[in-house]
Amino acid sequence: MWFFSTILIILGSLAWPVILLLPWKPWSTRERLDKDASSQEADVSDVTVLIPARDEAESIARTVAALERQGKNLAVIVIDDQSSDGTAELAKKSFRGDLRVLQGKDLPEGWVGKLWALEQGRQLADTELILLLDADIELAPRTIGVLKSKLKAENLDLVSLMAELRMQTLWEKILSPTFIFFF
Repeated sequence: MWFFSTILIILGSLAWPVILLLPWKPWSTRERLDKDASSQEADVSDVTVLIPARDEAESIARTVAALERQGKNLAVIVIDDQSSDGTAELAKKSFRGDLRVLQGKDLPEGWVGKLWALEQGRQLADTELILLLDADIELAPRTIGVLKSKLKAENLDLVSLMAELRMQTLWEKILSPTFIFFF
């Protein structure tokens, strides 16, 4: 185990000089979703958020509660993928709006877990727009409204964001930025 960890540390450390010396200047490739500070609470009634969740009791309450700060009339579907830790109950208690909790069905042959959970939620969604959200992601206020504005203003079919990761340990701080860059 220590050998594998040492190799990862060495590779991660060697990746930094390469990234910094490459000609396309990786520090200038950052796109940011800038929020209009003057924007009012958006009407997000045409958006359904799908959250696949399996044993996410530790984070689901924060994730779902953050959705209340996204705008008016947001629909949320939590697909409880056979959790054993009370994830569904915590989700229900943490959101006062239109929240449906779907009990996930057994995985059929040919499907993988998260995609099957999302497909089950997609079948219930009846809005024009669908946002796929991991159960441990807390959206900043008005993020969905800003995403919706960008989608329409630039006539896009898809908008995607990379979450800002919590990096607490030294190794997370050293290795995660390199991983994110290549991701």
